[in-house]
Amino acid sequence: MKRFQHYILKLSVLLVLIMVFSSAAAAAGKTVVVLPDTGGPLRDIYAAIIEGIKLESQAAVESLFITEDSEPAAVIKQLQNRRATGVITLGTQGQGLAEDLAEHFPTVAGALVAKPENLSGVSLIADPEALFAHLTRLVPQSRRVFVVYSEAENGWLISAARKAAAKYGLELLAHPAKSLRGALREYRKLLIQLAGREDAVWLPIDRNTVDDSVILPLLLKQAWSRNFVLFSSKPSHVKKGALFTFYPDNLGLGRQLVNLLGRQQSGVIDAEFLKSVLVAVNLRTATHLGVSFDAEQKRNIFLLYPPK
Repeated sequence: MKRFQHYILKLSVLLVLIMVFSSAAAAAGKTVVVLPDTGGPLRDIYAAIIEGIKLESQAAVESLFITEDSEPAAVIKQLQNRRATGVITLGTQGQGLAEDLAEHFPTVAGALVAKPENLSGVSLIADPEALFAHLTRLVPQSRRVFVVYSEAENGWLISAARKAAAKYGLELLAHPAKSLRGALREYRKLLIQLAGREDAVWLPIDRNTVDDSVILPLLLKQAWSRNFVLFSSKPSHVKKGALFTFYPDNLGLGRQLVNLLGRQQSGVIDAEFLKSVLVAVNLRTATHLGVSFDAEQKRNIFLLYPPK
């Protein structure tokens, strides 16, 4: 009889625990990640972002794959059927649906190449504060940072960059241009002012002011001969000779999206830069500039070019 009562007691406790955890899961809700059904490296990138979302989220996380033909109404219906309490879209295709989804669910957009408009989201553009923090750690002599940009693409970036530069004791000299031809004129004028490692040129991701066929080769040649620092927001530039660049930390991006979704569920709409980044450095350029690395800096470098 006592054994039976003990069994009933254990069963009751187990049932209570199940109810508690079920209630907690229901309270946390369900986050659905809306993303394109793609293959290759992009699929691996999305998988890592989703892993970061799962690590950070207290809600259940599911994926909903879309195609180029997916209609907003059909996607909304699927999300309602899944009882979604929050939505994270990934990529440009997902962003195309995000505004419609945001009318029905708390929604944030991620893995975007540009600033998200009219909704909460995280761009793949690295936070200028991270760029300048790394510049001053790597080259403590840095005093001035020159950048040529287009207002249409990067006005919001330069506004944030001015505040970040002041925080790190840097003077940001930003020159607007509307086209590659105008940008080339600006670069030729600013090259006259550059003087050694105290000066740096920053290449943002900007279709109107940066290209790899004319402007990048010009700046790489001048940086090598004049010994100023050239760094870039575009990952491929470090392989060609820029001192350093950033790659997205996809797990960190997933975590950032979850935190932004939490704020969006509270009514806050915000566009953010990518905060979690991985550093890549060109060793040949670093050696030429006399830049050395301490043990901590070496541990924080994600990729080295050329590879050893």
